[in-house]
Amino acid sequence: MLINPFIYDKFIRRSTIFLSIAAGFSYAFVCGVAAGLIPGIILLDGAVSSLLIYAVCALLWNIHRYSLPISSDTYQSLVLNIFYCIISIVFITGIEMLTVYFVFGSFLGKFAVTIPVRALCIILFYCVLHLFLTNGIKNDAEFDETADAEDSNSSSGNPTEKTGAGIVKASDERQALKRITVKTGQRIQILQVDEILYIKAEDDYVSFVTKEGKWLKMGTLKEYDAILPDDRFARIHRSYIVNLGEINKIERFGQKKLLRLNDGTIIRISDSGYKTLCQKLRL
Repeated sequence: MLINPFIYDKFIRRSTIFLSIAAGFSYAFVCGVAAGLIPGIILLDGAVSSLLIYAVCALLWNIHRYSLPISSDTYQSLVLNIFYCIISIVFITGIEMLTVYFVFGSFLGKFAVTIPVRALCIILFYCVLHLFLTNGIKNDAEFDETADAEDSNSSSGNPTEKTGAGIVKASDERQALKRITVKTGQRIQILQVDEILYIKAEDDYVSFVTKEGKWLKMGTLKEYDAILPDDRFARIHRSYIVNLGEINKIERFGQKKLLRLNDGTIIRISDSGYKTLCQKLRL
């Protein structure tokens, strides 16, 4: 699912909040002490700065995913990064100045003296975050290309897949599979195949998502891609298989291709997945 990890991923969200608080208060303390600000302003500045740093992390993730070119060596990418860096400086320092003005108006002059130092700190922060996000996107792209190549190689011929029940032929099972059983505690949950919205890979498990909830079962997407009804499901990404009947629209954002399901879920489509989708939807 193409969602912002700074908001929806628990581990990344908690780590980013902790680092934002540490960076925000350190940044406020250094600038505040240098300008001779009172402790109350430094504490307020630290709290506001921490919140703004976290907000910028979440906003820049969206910018890197949807606005910036994948290649970081282009002139267009350089210009856009300078532009977004300036916006970050104006955004953070502007809100900080407004906060000080409304709460400690008499100290606004002293606070304004620290703006050049604050701008330098924000530039360094932006560069570090940009490198982090760029490397993450490149790693995802390289992983997608590797997975796409493996999928292309494995799609040739008439494959057989090894499942928990042994070796099964894809041509036999595609027509027979109508339900999937999942163990939840001491109960066995039976999922009707037609009710599945999408299937997501999660380490050594796959997650079956329906309108009623999500269920985990040990296995791989490759196994289920071979036995699900070929006319109703498509593997659109290394981590996702979707129900064709649940597709609402296909969207493009620059070089990114996204799929929106009827329930509002947005999933990224890889290049090989897009070709498969076009064939099955006859686009």
